[in-house]
Amino acid sequence: MVGGGPAGAICARLLAGAGIETTLIEKDLSNNKPCGGGLIASAFKEFELPQHTVKKTVNTLRIIAPSGKTQEIPLNQTHLAIVDRMPFDAALRTQALQQGAHLLVGQCRGITTRNGRGSLLVSTNDAGDLEVRARYVVAADGVNSRIRRLLTGSLPDRFYTLHEVIRGHEQQTCDFMFGSSVAPNFYSWVFPHAEGISIGTGCVDVPRVGGYLKNCLAAYGIDSCGEQRGYYIPFWDNRLYFKSGVFFVGDAAAQVMPFTFEGIYYAMKSAKFVATAIIERRSVLYQSLWRQRLKKRFALMKTLQGIFLRNDKMVESLVSLHERPEIRQAAMRFWMHQESALKSPGTYINYFKNHV
Repeated sequence: MVGGGPAGAICARLLAGAGIETTLIEKDLSNNKPCGGGLIASAFKEFELPQHTVKKTVNTLRIIAPSGKTQEIPLNQTHLAIVDRMPFDAALRTQALQQGAHLLVGQCRGITTRNGRGSLLVSTNDAGDLEVRARYVVAADGVNSRIRRLLTGSLPDRFYTLHEVIRGHEQQTCDFMFGSSVAPNFYSWVFPHAEGISIGTGCVDVPRVGGYLKNCLAAYGIDSCGEQRGYYIPFWDNRLYFKSGVFFVGDAAAQVMPFTFEGIYYAMKSAKFVATAIIERRSVLYQSLWRQRLKKRFALMKTLQGIFLRNDKMVESLVSLHERPEIRQAAMRFWMHQESALKSPGTYINYFKNHV
């Protein structure tokens, strides 16, 4: 397992728990990935996540149009859990180790594959360069995946996000702010955080993202603390699952939900599919499970993103549509990952047909 974030840690825990010798390779145990840190509460039961990692809980979402029009969406039957990525990721790795996985702290610098088996060159601080051989390799090493670049010569298309944590401020809702002045074709967010609030934005035009974040801060009457951190998020492309004995999962496989850009949940979901394929010794099962369970959902959200985030006028329509109870309920079923919504995602888009 190359990469000790949620995808790598969940996969390592499941494989080790099934009695398969598993090594989890992580280059930086102190990495604190810039992230809003929001997870639907049901994910903790689905993936057996440690509850002590929850720093805040949120019961209401707010979507904010360019005009300032706001719709509140109560999370009546659930809540959103806010985690801090560094301790959250560490707790998931601990779970994997408790199941018998081995942890190797080091940077994967090379890979060779032969007859479906992988050989990794890993540079460590303690033991120098090591060769790690495995029947399967799982590339869970993020949007800048070295494994993906070495095996395919490319990385997923991406956009840039910039955020900062504002200490001393409180926020009870998770806010999604839309508009060309703060996040053209995307959204800005303001989430509760363990130390205050997290406020951030994203766009493909990297030199301008700082200006958009400044506008976000101004909209909330907040001065920058000067501690801004940035990171890339991949665009879903539905292209890479398995190649030359290597499974690709999470950001390394661009498995980020379009429109909402939710990554943690789907990285863990995909990791379960990888673990199932390895346990059953059927590599093709991973892609089959992913496309069967998630492809329609991702394709639908990509369609909605293209419709509603293309300009401010369409964003205003999106926010206005959520005045209708049936649309709010459909959205909640979707965001809560309810099986009824996942099996027939087209029912969600039917609500929008007469308004496009």
